[in-house]
Amino acid sequence: MRAKSGQYWLRPLQDWDSRLLSLGAYCSTLNLVWSIDGNTWNQFTPDQDRVSINVMMSDYSQYMTKGYWQELVQAQGASSNVRLSEITLLLAHQSLEDENLRQAAIEAVTALEILIGELFRESLSTTLFDKTSRFRDLGIAAMVPIVGAMKKLPAAEIENVLEVIEKRNKIVHNGWDPTVDPAFKKRLKGILKTIASQIPGPRILLPRANHGNRLESATGVSPS
Repeated sequence: MRAKSGQYWLRPLQDWDSRLLSLGAYCSTLNLVWSIDGNTWNQFTPDQDRVSINVMMSDYSQYMTKGYWQELVQAQGASSNVRLSEITLLLAHQSLEDENLRQAAIEAVTALEILIGELFRESLSTTLFDKTSRFRDLGIAAMVPIVGAMKKLPAAEIENVLEVIEKRNKIVHNGWDPTVDPAFKKRLKGILKTIASQIPGPRILLPRANHGNRLESATGVSPS
């Protein structure tokens, strides 16, 4: 319904994870009810509500500091333009945080393609940029080793990017399910860090979202 109706603001239905909450607690989040006669309705609770609290260690270097804020202010004075590659990278990061690995892979490779084009246009005159059309027509997988070598990226980093590109193509063309590869999420995190490190300007942060601290009322409106 979310996709067909275009109501992108609706939250995707989360899978039940018995390690985090009981089936009764999961059903409570969906507000499931049952009735025998169609008139009297009761809350559907197949077992006792139980929720587990997990302590998550975060990489606090990925959160804003006073120094980083000042760096942003100075950069804002130089240019107020937000790169398309930055926006696409943010979407990929959000998809990864939402555990939507397919979407994250597609957006990550798209962000990489956009960034390479941006760097070429900024480094070359219009005439020289036009002369790179044959090189750009080779495709992202062929350009990455060359661009990576020019940027002096470690071989392991380049190989990780190529692996994600290959898996992205399998997702798009063959319907590959990334959840069957336990290492794929780590690879996605790696390519996002690679892209972020190559975007000019202040360092791009990729913090983890701790949704456990989010407060919402029963109507879905955050309390003030």
